[in-house]
Amino acid sequence: SLARPAEAAGPYRRAFGMRLATLGPRDPETLWSLNNLANTLVSLGDHDGAVRLHRRCLALRVEAFGGGGIEEAHSLHNLG
Repeated sequence: SLARPAEAAGPYRRAFGMRLATLGPRDPETLWSLNNLANTLVSLGDHDGAVRLHRRCLALRVEAFGGGGIEEAHSLHNLG
């Protein structure tokens, strides 16, 4: 949760891993889990880790949906 990012990080990591294993890296649900995990890292002060995950999410979104769409815009917003 946003109120307790330290408690949320573990479940976000688990959800991302489960979705990655089940749905694959380019599935929208997997990418939202990755995005949520990156945002949690920001809340925890791990800005380098968050940037790394946001860049990964951006690259996967562009591969999955092409450039110029709303998915790319979400990732660019998070990197801005």
